[in-house]
Amino acid sequence: MKKKWFILLIIGLVIFSIFNQIDARKHGWEDFKKFNTTNINGIITEVKVFSKGSFFSLENGSEYIFNPYVDKNDNNNNDEDYSIFQYFAKKGDSIAKPAKSDRLYLFKNGKRYVYRFTIVSN
Repeated sequence: MKKKWFILLIIGLVIFSIFNQIDARKHGWEDFKKFNTTNINGIITEVKVFSKGSFFSLENGSEYIFNPYVDKNDNNNNDEDYSIFQYFAKKGDSIAKPAKSDRLYLFKNGKRYVYRFTIVSN
């Protein structure tokens, strides 16, 4: 009898995990679509790691999640360690991204840093 309950528990956990993963991917895709289709321009108020990506909010109250990466060719004049967006970007830095652009621009201390991005999947 205990073995039967254990098997049912395992099956239930597997089913729960599958539906949880489907839901997480759906939210990741929705976050990406919002980020990708929006013209972003403003001053950062918060930056943090969130769900395998980077979260940032702006002074106007908008919030975004994206998965940044650096193409060294985009930032060839910068010698700082800017590669990890959520640790490099700070409150007060400016950010810009045209709608449907594949680049996000971070403006910090008079320099421009370029980040590309991919879909965040949970």
